[in-house]
Amino acid sequence: MAMKRTLLAIVAMLFLADLIYLGWKWPDWDDLAHGRIKSTSFMDAYQARRKEDKKLPPLRFKLVSANKISPYMFRAVIISEDSQFYQHDGVDWDAVKNALIRNVSSDKRTIGGSTISQQLTKNLFLSSSRSIFRKWHEFVLTKALEAHLTKEQILWLYLNVAEFGRGVYGVEAAAQHYWNISARELSPWQAAALAASLPGPKRNNPDTDSTRFRRYTSRIYKRLMRPRYEP
Repeated sequence: MAMKRTLLAIVAMLFLADLIYLGWKWPDWDDLAHGRIKSTSFMDAYQARRKEDKKLPPLRFKLVSANKISPYMFRAVIISEDSQFYQHDGVDWDAVKNALIRNVSSDKRTIGGSTISQQLTKNLFLSSSRSIFRKWHEFVLTKALEAHLTKEQILWLYLNVAEFGRGVYGVEAAAQHYWNISARELSPWQAAALAASLPGPKRNNPDTDSTRFRRYTSRIYKRLMRPRYEP
């Protein structure tokens, strides 16, 4: 009986500590909806690494409004990252189930089943850790994100903070870095190439331009150019 009470007390303390942590992480949703972002958790982590490794390039980031991003880019990232983006409520349970099946049946790392909403949550507030606590925080914050922001706002924010190369954050910085153009000027092929960079932009990006990367870019491009395509 004493052991049971002790375990319950530990669980209660962990739960309280977790609530305090989530309260600390809880954002101002109105600020977020209006794009008032100076940095993200992932950007802060990159800056910390750069202090230790002076060879890393300076961080590049510039947030732009939705009308300054090529419409091809919005469609390309949905094709690449989350085809059910407009149908799910933040978590695509079918994708999670399929990813689990692939992970169990293969000894290779496979797709994790994360949605754009989950990836945005992780980029903004969390770390790249794969711990159970981090996944739980991701779930709670993603649900809150979907409750407070529209799908269009979520997609716009994701394009503005996603990493598209080493130290390159957001589609505007990526367009300038790779082609010296603005995000609004991205062609269908360029949009497909940036979408193909996700979620492993250090290995896959327009600079590395591997055969595998070009094949994936081509697949996204072909779907992007289909007539009457709807996300």
